[in-house]
Amino acid sequence: MKITAVHAHVMEAPIEEHFAFSQAWVDKRVGTVIEIETDAGITGWGDVYGPPWIVAAVIEKAYAPMLIGENPLAGDAIWERLHNSLRDHGQRGVAIQALSGVDIALWDIRGKHFGAPVHVLMGGPLRSEVKAYATGRYRRSMDQDENIAILSEEAGGYINQGFGAMKLKVGFGFDYDMTLIEILRGIIGFDVDLFMEFFQGFVNHAQVTLHVDNLRGDNTHHQVETVFKAFGRAMRMALSQDPRMAGVTPSTKGVL
Repeated sequence: MKITAVHAHVMEAPIEEHFAFSQAWVDKRVGTVIEIETDAGITGWGDVYGPPWIVAAVIEKAYAPMLIGENPLAGDAIWERLHNSLRDHGQRGVAIQALSGVDIALWDIRGKHFGAPVHVLMGGPLRSEVKAYATGRYRRSMDQDENIAILSEEAGGYINQGFGAMKLKVGFGFDYDMTLIEILRGIIGFDVDLFMEFFQGFVNHAQVTLHVDNLRGDNTHHQVETVFKAFGRAMRMALSQDPRMAGVTPSTKGVL
């Protein structure tokens, strides 16, 4: 079996309810789907996360020429070859995002060829269920009071559906964010985790590298509390001047 064609489809659809996160308002959904055809009549499909037209260009201009004529069942070898072809241009970003879509499509072909679900080809299921959280509660209105009312009703709906965790978009001003968090926490209670993408927003705007590693703990409230305390201490250390280093450029040369 050989790969005969590779296509990247950019799909776009308007959404009825516009919403916003800290960066912009969203009035449509855009995504990329990769299609890999074979001479055996089997077609594999893969979903690609990333900037649609850019990852589509990477797939069709960079990866497709290397895929044509290859055996789609040799997924690991193909992955290594494609990865090595662009690794000098970065180990993250659109090159890896496009490659993930190729990998998904190749797994789809293998599953159809062998007549088995992909999880069986990977060795079987590791679990029978996965804990899920409700993703949503984006900003829906420019009026703060109206938006709080909308999101409060949405949060109550998630509780009624049985969700034990939710994600909240922040970044619209400290006072407004804190007001919204306090109101929603009152609705949700402490049995539900309220996720904020605080750290993602922080690293994006501050342009810093940040690693958060929660080593122990069972109670989510206490875990989050310790993470923020540790983050505050680390920030204070990073921003404090050390008088011992006056006029000295930090270096490990001659030490390590």
